[in-house]
Amino acid sequence: VNPWYFVAKNDFVLGQFIWAGVDYLGESAGWPSSGWSAGLFDICMTEKSRAAFHRAMWNTKPMVRIAVADQSLNIDPGKDHWSWPNLITHWNFSQYEGHVIEVQTITNCDSVELWLNDVSLGKRSTSDYTNNTIVWHVPYKAGRIQAKGYIKGLEAANFELKTSGKPARILLSADKNEITADGQDLSHITITIVDANGIPVPDADRIIAVEVGGNAKLLGIDNGDQRRKDGFGGNNRTSFFGKALTIVQSLRQPGAIKVKVSATGLPAATISLLSK
Repeated sequence: VNPWYFVAKNDFVLGQFIWAGVDYLGESAGWPSSGWSAGLFDICMTEKSRAAFHRAMWNTKPMVRIAVADQSLNIDPGKDHWSWPNLITHWNFSQYEGHVIEVQTITNCDSVELWLNDVSLGKRSTSDYTNNTIVWHVPYKAGRIQAKGYIKGLEAANFELKTSGKPARILLSADKNEITADGQDLSHITITIVDANGIPVPDADRIIAVEVGGNAKLLGIDNGDQRRKDGFGGNNRTSFFGKALTIVQSLRQPGAIKVKVSATGLPAATISLLSK
């Protein structure tokens, strides 16, 4: 049973300390990892599948998430007594076509109904499983897998994953489109490789290069994998499960900023920022 339940069931327990909420550098379970990899978010602040449990416990808003358990995934294992089994939130498993795989639905709802390509795989009660996590064994088929969460018989939450096609373009999203021209302010730009329909492509990683023009400079680029061989400098990095993060920093003059991101075999993408 997850230790959180000792907090939830005992008023004299103040709370729970998670080691750690976010991955960090310096404390490693062993080379080639350069840091801690058992957090709920990686060092690029990409949320991991394991974080869904805490979302279910700490929020009153109904939610349900899907995670696939696959121990062959190329994920930094970290220390075994701190880590979780390998989980991932995508539906690209062509290597398992025709095979049964483990799917988990994590929820704070009473029950969950699982659908695969518009065919119901049944409804199960959360109370029949530990850790608010319902375990399913599903014959993998490409397409769409959907979880619907129910409270008192009424649908209250849903979540779905779709199998992506081939990489088609680069999607850029900045946490701040305007930064202060003080030579210190930052904008974090998430880089995601997507298919022609905008679905993230998690299984076709590419070398990504970043160029920054205008009144800012490139501060660093990373992919969240603590086992990468390079540091944060330079202007290129291989994506990890189809994602990367680049950081730009303002100069002391206001003005326009243009960030251009390219990847092998894909058209370049640009995003415009403003320093003022």
